[in-house]
Amino acid sequence: VKQYDPQDIRNVGLVGHGGSGKTSVAEAVL
Repeated sequence: VKQYDPQDIRNVGLVGHGGSGKTSVAEAVL
């Protein structure tokens, strides 16, 4: 199992079902 450093993980908190506000969160972060 590959180990991922926390700084390499960029999709944490953006995983969810459709319509859960992922796009809004992503746009706010960007």
